[in-house]
Amino acid sequence: MHNFETPIYTASMAGRLVGLSADRTRRWLKGYEKVYKSGPTGKKKKLSKSPVIKRGRTNELYYASFLDLIEMLFIKEFINFGFSLQKLRNAIKEAMQRYGGHHPFAQRRFFTDGRKIYTENKNNSSVPALLELLSGGQNVFKTVIKPYLAAQVVFERPSIYPKRWFPTWPDKTIIIDPAISFGQPFLGDKGIITANIYDLFLGEGEKINKVTSWLNISKNEAKAAIQFERRIAKAS
Repeated sequence: MHNFETPIYTASMAGRLVGLSADRTRRWLKGYEKVYKSGPTGKKKKLSKSPVIKRGRTNELYYASFLDLIEMLFIKEFINFGFSLQKLRNAIKEAMQRYGGHHPFAQRRFFTDGRKIYTENKNNSSVPALLELLSGGQNVFKTVIKPYLAAQVVFERPSIYPKRWFPTWPDKTIIIDPAISFGQPFLGDKGIITANIYDLFLGEGEKINKVTSWLNISKNEAKAAIQFERRIAKAS
């Protein structure tokens, strides 16, 4: 997969883009161990948690790939829907058992109605169906559920993996694509990295007209880049 699995984002940067703290991002990528005291004797016990993001072979424990980024996005939004992290861990485990490989939630086959998680079910029927995860194999009709995050994440066809992400959806001005500018956010029509626009904006005393003149971009494009960079800076 072209650039999709290359570790290109620090944990801090990945967290800012997705909206997670750097510490949480590192725990999701690497797992963690916690020592605590238990019972009246205060005996020490160790709690170990494996990584949430199931990756391929990599030694880059604190760097994330584009696939890691998208899977974190999916998991975070599922949590926002009310799913517990433990339930999501179980769903990921079941999905990997069914399909093999890794990054199961960074694929074009997951759906939700806001209460349950579904995945495409291959069968011989002419009616598309979904399989409810963590249900023992219950089927549902695909027509009643919309693909999750399908609008803001573009999937490569015929591949099931993501190609690009619009992080300010429904606005499509800014794009993240692992094959362009080393995965850094950029203006879709101009290909200019948003961080460079913001740096110039600050360097010119926050005079947006100078930025638009220097870079030959519209005021709306400049504002979109500046607002985006300010948003992810606040998330750090």
